[in-house]
Amino acid sequence: MKHLLIATKNQDKLNIICALIDKLAPSKFIFSDLKSAEIDCEIEETGSILERSEQKAREVFGILSEKQKQQFWAVLGIDDGFDLKQDGPGDPDSKTFAHALLVGKAASIGETIWIKRGFALCNRSGMQSIMTALPFRYVGNPNGVSAKEDGYPLAKVLTPIVGNVLHSQMSKTDLVDYYEKYLGESLSKLLSL
Repeated sequence: MKHLLIATKNQDKLNIICALIDKLAPSKFIFSDLKSAEIDCEIEETGSILERSEQKAREVFGILSEKQKQQFWAVLGIDDGFDLKQDGPGDPDSKTFAHALLVGKAASIGETIWIKRGFALCNRSGMQSIMTALPFRYVGNPNGVSAKEDGYPLAKVLTPIVGNVLHSQMSKTDLVDYYEKYLGESLSKLLSL
């Protein structure tokens, strides 16, 4: 089994990505995040979504000790942003976009929101990265969800493209299946599955 260090402190992101990778390659990976690996670092994020995922992977890999570099097969950096177009570059300022969406200024009800997710894999062999796009439909914010709420507040205002179940109300299995539909092939290639 390969030990993959996921360069995140976000437990929601960690849980869904680990479940997705495990579905794509059952029993091929062991996962750690920055907290469980006892790695405390702050990474200055600049540039595009893809560049930011690469910064995370490169910087975390760079601070690993030789022993840790032998322990971990690779570091996976992940960064997210949003776009109203599937082929758009995505806005890496996700906090500003999320706030604008929650107050009804970023999109109209029924409009597709593309979660742009950059993945970067860094190990002794070098760096590889991919950009993915995951579509959701904005259903409005009748409950007044704020960006300051715990967890992932946008999960309370987005549904899959087909269906009316909010992201926050989807079962983990359904959510992983949805992510696999849009990210599975690209992520499989990146991880050489």
